Amino acid sequence: MNMNTQFFVFTPNPENVEMKTSSYCIDYMNLGNKWTATFKEGKFYHYKNGDVTKMHTDDHLDFDDMNGKLNRLEIKNGKMFVGPAGGPVKEGKMVYKGWDGKKWIADLIRFIDFHPDLNK
Repeated sequence: MNMNTQFFVFTPNPENVEMKTSSYCIDYMNLGNKWTATFKEGKFYHYKNGDVTKMHTDDHLDFDDMNGKLNRLEIKNGKMFVGPAGGPVKEGKMVYKGWDGKKWIADLIRFIDFHPDLNK
């Protein structure tokens, strides 16, 4: 694990906040299409249908919420900002429709290596 590695943390069932998982990527819907995104060095890397040959970069991520409305995610200084696509964003969590059609909530966590022995 690299120093200051940033991961997304997901809650699959909002009523059960104890159930969480983490990943460096998000599988989300955008205008009914399946996308995967990673975030590194201040940019989102978007892959249509998870296909790395169909990749583009952007400074934001537009995603479908559970009502089919397009929303925007921006990450600044290690914090998430969300709001309607094209509108103002405010600090918060990403609540979105995943590839499975279910409601997911994404947040950020940063892992920091405290001791070299932890990398073994």
